[in-house]
Amino acid sequence: MLIPFTKDNIAQVPNCGGIYTFYNAWGSPIYVGRTSGAKGEAWGNRPSERYVYGLRHRLQSYYQKDDFSVHKTKHALRREIQYFTYRPINSEMERRYVEKVMKKGMKHNHG
Repeated sequence: MLIPFTKDNIAQVPNCGGIYTFYNAWGSPIYVGRTSGAKGEAWGNRPSERYVYGLRHRLQSYYQKDDFSVHKTKHALRREIQYFTYRPINSEMERRYVEKVMKKGMKHNHG
């Protein structure tokens, strides 16, 4: 099921490692990415108060301002994103494999 790419919908996504796919207005997949769900710097005093770089964080990053002169490929991708899907995957090896298989032939996956 395709999920409309809105901030409210992204807020419902778990912040764990996994794979995400972006789709254009016609429901065609255009980009596949992965994220580890790694824990980063502390933002508070409790051990649980650490930044997590997971699915929600990565999806939210597509709403951030970027310098498109540095990230030229992001500008074209962002204009096309209408929907997304995601799949939490705990295993790093499985995440890498699934991303490699899924991204073949995607319009905005380079390299």
